[in-house]
Amino acid sequence: MELSNSRQEDLGKLSDVCQPATFGVNKEDVYDESYRKAEKLDISNFATSFDLNNTGLVDIVHDALGL
Repeated sequence: MELSNSRQEDLGKLSDVCQPATFGVNKEDVYDESYRKAEKLDISNFATSFDLNNTGLVDIVHDALGL
């Protein structure tokens, strides 16, 4: 999904898999929508197809550094 050019329906589906995100207060995880309404998207629900090793970039940097 390209976020800059997404349909409202697609963004809704993305939002549906998000979970409430807690934050730390006095060394405790707290969820308080009156203070912060945040959501998280766990890696199990999100993945990118980008694989740095398949780009050849690592080899270019390696060679440029003379390693």
